Amino acid sequence: MWDIFTDKLNQAVVECSFYKNIKCNRSKPWIDEGISKLIRHKKSLWQKYSRSKLQSDYTRHREFSNSLTKILAAAKASFEKQLVNSKNTKKLYSYLRSSLNSKVSTPTVRKTDGTLCADHSSSAEVLADTFFSDVSNVATGTLPLINSPRSNVSLTEITFTTNDVLQCIADLNISTSPGRDGITAAILIKCSQSLATPLSLILTSSFQSHYLPSCWKQAVVTPVFKKGDKHDAKNYRPISLTPLVAKLVEKIITSKLLHFSLSNNLFNSNQHGFLPGRSIITNLLNCVNDWTKLSDDGIPTDVVYIDFSRAFDKVPHEKLLFKLDHLGIRGNLLSWIRAFLHNREFVVRVSDSLSSPRQVLSGVPQGSVLGPILFLLYSSDLPCSLLSTCSSYADDTKIYNTPLNNAHIIQADIDRLVVWSKDWSIPLNSSKCCVLHMGRNNPMHDYVIDGQTLPSSTDHCDLGVTMSNSLSWSEHIHHICSKAKRLVYLLEKSFHGCDPTVASFLYKTYVRPIIEFAGPVWYPVLQRDRDLLESLQRRCTRVPYGARRPAYEDRLHIFNLQPFGERRTRGDLIITYRALHGLFGVDLSSLFRLNINNLRGHNFKLKKEPFKTSTRQHFLSNRVFDQWNQLPADVVNSPSVNSFKIRYDNWCSVHT
Repeated sequence: MWDIFTDKLNQAVVECSFYKNIKCNRSKPWIDEGISKLIRHKKSLWQKYSRSKLQSDYTRHREFSNSLTKILAAAKASFEKQLVNSKNTKKLYSYLRSSLNSKVSTPTVRKTDGTLCADHSSSAEVLADTFFSDVSNVATGTLPLINSPRSNVSLTEITFTTNDVLQCIADLNISTSPGRDGITAAILIKCSQSLATPLSLILTSSFQSHYLPSCWKQAVVTPVFKKGDKHDAKNYRPISLTPLVAKLVEKIITSKLLHFSLSNNLFNSNQHGFLPGRSIITNLLNCVNDWTKLSDDGIPTDVVYIDFSRAFDKVPHEKLLFKLDHLGIRGNLLSWIRAFLHNREFVVRVSDSLSSPRQVLSGVPQGSVLGPILFLLYSSDLPCSLLSTCSSYADDTKIYNTPLNNAHIIQADIDRLVVWSKDWSIPLNSSKCCVLHMGRNNPMHDYVIDGQTLPSSTDHCDLGVTMSNSLSWSEHIHHICSKAKRLVYLLEKSFHGCDPTVASFLYKTYVRPIIEFAGPVWYPVLQRDRDLLESLQRRCTRVPYGARRPAYEDRLHIFNLQPFGERRTRGDLIITYRALHGLFGVDLSSLFRLNINNLRGHNFKLKKEPFKTSTRQHFLSNRVFDQWNQLPADVVNSPSVNSFKIRYDNWCSVHT
């Protein structure tokens, strides 16, 4: 059925499509035919002066050259402004990467003998061998015992209606790359009404027969650099590019599987990865809330960071299927997932070269829609066997407890983690595990993991936020500002004199996400840290101007920006609104203490929490106290987050 469908579709595309060659200057696309004529005229004026050596000819050439420079600058600014205002994001970011000299680099890796690969083809083969070594551990022996009882409820069937297919196609990004079948997102989107019914029949047939066409299980892997030595193939993460139709069936199954899992509490509340309403912010807010409370009470905390080695690639298929059956995923659904996992192949693409195919014997595909949820279900029982608090974001796991009289509990939990990792064939990377000893009078206990003493660190990058053992945020602010400054320098170099609309877009796209990442979690306590953050925004607003520029306050109005401190406050209040109204996937209302005796104002007024340390004083629930309590009831009781933002902005415009 699938082969007939693709043949008919490809034939229709060939018959109904036409190709048009468009000539353009790839390096400077704002130079059209009219400007090209002016450039040729400038060249002819110079040639005329070269022959005559007359001052009048030179003056005429210089005057024309100066006017042409202004025309080129205006044309470039107009082109960039049109690009920013257009909906062609792929073309926009391609242009921005080329302007910033940040093209996606092609990895050149070392062979096993230590020499660099000579071409892209050999690099692809080396990377393919490396990725294959990670997905070739076939688990043998008896299946481990699961402590929790077998689920009495089950999910066995999935329906694929025409409306389901239409909704999934509507959610596609038109610029998404196709898989090896060549079916593009543009074809699916523009022909969705005609294709939805046959696709729903094909997906239903695949599910009922537990059969997936071979091309659905053939992935083109793109190596994505993580960190470390760029020439080491082990420092690349494999991201799979699969056919879009395969993503449609995965998305429909994932939505039903996710609903079943959440309804039956199959995910631990301390798991924050890949689940609706949960994120890095919810993970870190819960942890920092606990740590600052303990610090405020004078109780030390030991935080142990656990690193699993290529966890997604090491998941054994038979153990995964065994655990899914235990959790209630059975019948046709389990059989289809078995077919989805088995007999998969991948090739590695480096530039235009493809490696020879490799078979996938373990793991869940990174880059697939279904893979992350399967991994979360596979690791769902990990926190249940621990006595210390465990917090996870996918495979990034940390456990923490007070070492006062509880050091043996922390060590026992580490031992349980080691046993779990061996039972379920997810090896630990002991060299990347570490411990943070937080708080005063910390006894600084040593802990052992798999026979090795855990190294103690003064700071650790926790999900992108630098966490220090003193719970100070200066090191994190210094790190993100150093990273942002390098980008600001590139923006100044490549886009100086651009239109303010373009400069504002560049700042919001490249710089602000860095300095605002997980903003509600941390706070610039010191004035020098606040000034450093504000200076980056101030510097970005100078990009369109020279020495003569408007004042900073005027530039903020032109860029439609707020002072950085005010924007941070707005972000804190939005998180507070979502937490108190239960709009997260986990309960964050416990972070705040409501004033139940309040008789004036809105019903969500906070109660002042006593604190002894600056770390607790500047935690989210305390630093928003004054701003939140003075908000009017109609703002606090907004029906949605977007409504809250609009009403808050309107209220601020009146009261500032």
